[in-house]
Amino acid sequence: MTEDLERRVKAAEGHAPSAEFVARLRAQIVAETERSGAGAGDHAGVRTKDFAPDSIIEAANEPDADITFVVDLEPLHSDENELTELRAWTQRRTQLLATAAAVAVVFIGIWALLSMNDDRNDRNDLDTVDIPTPTTEVSDPDENSEAAPLTADNTVFESGTYRIDTLGTAFTFSVEETTGVRRNENTVVSVTDLTSTGADDRTITFRRTSLLPDPAAPTAEVDQITGWPATDLLGWLEVAGDEVTAGDPVDTTLGGLDATFVDLEFPCVGVSCVAPDLVDRPDLPVFTAGSRYRMGVVDQGQEDPIVVVVAIDDDDEAGWFDEADTILSSLTFESIEPNPVRRPPAGAAELAVFDGISLDLPEGSVVVEPFDGFARIFPPNIGGDVEFLTRPLDTDGVEVTTTDGLLQLLGDKAVDVTELDAPDIGGIEARTFEVASGPFPNIVLKTRAADLVRSGFGWESPQEGHLWVIEHPDRGLLIVSSEGLVGPEAIEPLRSWTDDLLRTLAFRDP
Repeated sequence: MTEDLERRVKAAEGHAPSAEFVARLRAQIVAETERSGAGAGDHAGVRTKDFAPDSIIEAANEPDADITFVVDLEPLHSDENELTELRAWTQRRTQLLATAAAVAVVFIGIWALLSMNDDRNDRNDLDTVDIPTPTTEVSDPDENSEAAPLTADNTVFESGTYRIDTLGTAFTFSVEETTGVRRNENTVVSVTDLTSTGADDRTITFRRTSLLPDPAAPTAEVDQITGWPATDLLGWLEVAGDEVTAGDPVDTTLGGLDATFVDLEFPCVGVSCVAPDLVDRPDLPVFTAGSRYRMGVVDQGQEDPIVVVVAIDDDDEAGWFDEADTILSSLTFESIEPNPVRRPPAGAAELAVFDGISLDLPEGSVVVEPFDGFARIFPPNIGGDVEFLTRPLDTDGVEVTTTDGLLQLLGDKAVDVTELDAPDIGGIEARTFEVASGPFPNIVLKTRAADLVRSGFGWESPQEGHLWVIEHPDRGLLIVSSEGLVGPEAIEPLRSWTDDLLRTLAFRDP
């Protein structure tokens, strides 16, 4: 074994899943296999896609839910291994053992078999789904139980009560069985059936947005110019084109807030009408031809509303609407907060990260500040992101205070690091590093104390990218990372863009 391979094997760690999760999963596999076998001759009721689906089971990026859970392997270390919520394109960790690879092939085969024969070109008229009558009552969590923070994405979570703050306005909800979450960042949260394989395959998607898609092209991506105000759902329905069939809108409440819901269907008129995965396509349109939806707009007063979309992509899945109703009936919104995503005008922009800084941003930049001490910037036309971490913690919850301490943690996770020349940042000497973590990086840091409660939360070092590290005498260790998200061609332009940006950084008085 080469030294590099040995380091990477030692860096791969995890814990076995709970017995409850394993039992449920095995039972589901047996049930699905028997069901598909009953109609194997004509594949009745089983959908086909022209690719092997990547369900939430297969793609869960928490170690407890890795594909290797079906193999009884002892971890090489007892340290926790976690997945990040801080990347738009979340990647799964690889397992370097041949046995686990074989198991993955078996699972892919099972789910491919279960997903055969998708033919949705012939659609009936819209069957209106019963929308619950207006109510202000919600299901209370079990006594003596607290909502567990859920900050990871592309993972699974077992029955219980959870809290999500990705939308700015936080909310709690409960599930009665193991459930998936595919997307949970940048103001998009997608809760899914455990075996969901696409954005419209038995999903509940929450979006904090000021815009609906252009009613003249409702299955196109939302455009900042042609988009329709999300607060005007009734106006959107009045002018929506022939691509959509709509039921009657119903005024109700969700989580204690006023909301309006409506049933929608978008007939399939093409060869393929299957929505991709939100993990692979975070900019995916809200609606896809061939799918059915129950959409609601939740009033947030003077702040951007929350758009809730329950979706199925096959009439055989209509039971998901009832399951989604059960989940949504348990939902409670907390106090209304601003949208954490903004598009500041060109020029000086103030960020709360690093205890207060200003940066000169070009036109078209997108700033995301989901919680204290962390920020993300998407530069225009590069295809990457820049992340800011304030006083990070290691996976045991101990604050990382020095650059050397950070380098030690990166080395422990088999991250290749090369030091480069660095600029002064805010009048303080910084250090810059080129980093390569490979296609399946491990968690290195915790961005906040809430990330410590479950192993799936935290910050991964870039697969390929750069770090700028500042040891501020008063504000602690400050880290900036950049990573190209569209391929290696974005790495160097993004490094140069970030270097120039950081030369404009100024520390504001706390």
